[in-house]
Amino acid sequence: KKYPARDEGMEIGDLIFKVNGKAVSSETDLAKCIDEAAGSNQKLTVQIKRHNKIVSLSIKPVHCSETQRHRIGLYVRDGVVGVGTMTFWDPDTRQYAALGHIIIDTDTRQGIDVLRGKIVSASVQTVRRGRPGKPGEKIGVFNEKGTVDGNITKNTSSGIFGQTSGEVNNPLVPHLLEVGYAHQIHTGKAKIYTVVNGDDIEAFDIEIEKVYRDRQNGKGMVIRVTDPRLISITGGIVQGMSGSPIVQEKRIVGAVTHVFLNDPERGYGIFMDNMLAQLPSLQNDAKKFSTLY
Repeated sequence: KKYPARDEGMEIGDLIFKVNGKAVSSETDLAKCIDEAAGSNQKLTVQIKRHNKIVSLSIKPVHCSETQRHRIGLYVRDGVVGVGTMTFWDPDTRQYAALGHIIIDTDTRQGIDVLRGKIVSASVQTVRRGRPGKPGEKIGVFNEKGTVDGNITKNTSSGIFGQTSGEVNNPLVPHLLEVGYAHQIHTGKAKIYTVVNGDDIEAFDIEIEKVYRDRQNGKGMVIRVTDPRLISITGGIVQGMSGSPIVQEKRIVGAVTHVFLNDPERGYGIFMDNMLAQLPSLQNDAKKFSTLY
């Protein structure tokens, strides 16, 4: 077998954004460029982004006898999907934050560069309960006609960010919440807002066990689920719960980010300080937000 792209220096995790001067954003775009080059017996000039550097490669397609088409020996993925939780939404600018951590490529374990993306409503159909050594998971279906619709403009270590096309509401907390910053958080009781059935937002009890105010890695709080009902349904923190807002003393102080692999009732949370740092226009001591899902 021949692998022209690999032989010319292409690596796993490279982001292809231009071929022969044309912008490409899908597998279909790339296939069309390969066909055009093969038809004229020309090499492809492929521009890629690798670790924030732009690299240009010259690759000649080869004929594949199995498919009777020309190939460059790549497996290309042009998108990822998943279920997560929106942390907050600003009614003045319609900007939102979600997840509390970066979306990574499952193969390379690197953060994904978002060229374009969107968020839509989802309905949780069932929950695979977590247990020590095996994280649980929310399993849902997307509803593009739901109440949440927006773009994704940033994928960062503090979560994903963007803007919604319209208003969104949390019927459980119809009023805006004041922001609580790292210096205002203390160990003790708190709540998280999340969805475990359909699209119904519910409040569940947690305990903030530790606060590491100097941490900037999305692991500033150690939290423990104490709500018997949530534990019975999910076993604790599960995949898809990332971004669930943490509220203490009527302030939104952060979001759930990670689960402890061997203790699913415990995990980490990120500070609002870290999430707001990605949205400079919203950094205001008096700012208030709506919590969502």
